[in-house]
Amino acid sequence: MARMRAEADHLAADGIVGVQLRMQMYAWGQHCLEFVATGTAVRHLAGQGTHRAPDGGAFTSDLSAQDFFRLLAAGAVPVAFVLGTCVVWGEHATEFLATGTAVRRLADEHKLPATSPKPTFTLGLDS
Repeated sequence: MARMRAEADHLAADGIVGVQLRMQMYAWGQHCLEFVATGTAVRHLAGQGTHRAPDGGAFTSDLSAQDFFRLLAAGAVPVAFVLGTCVVWGEHATEFLATGTAVRRLADEHKLPATSPKPTFTLGLDS
């Protein structure tokens, strides 16, 4: 993730959307786990820095470009790709891995203008 953020910073991107994390184990290294993260660098058209993470670097997010726009339209911006794991020991060991995106509210001067188009189509899985 650090290398991906450094590459985005080199491209003057505000962040990375569509982050996918792939984990790979190899027969030659049974105690090793390789993580490969990929995503798409994005930049605000008005200039760099508007939507960067609080630490000044590029934000990371597993949101698609469309979901990123919806988040902006709602007045928020991604901060970081987050990962959590939970292991429960008992009669049967259970391991759970979850990923997501931490978000923060935008200051009024960084929100999308009222004249900008708003997302009008949202597909719900339960409808």
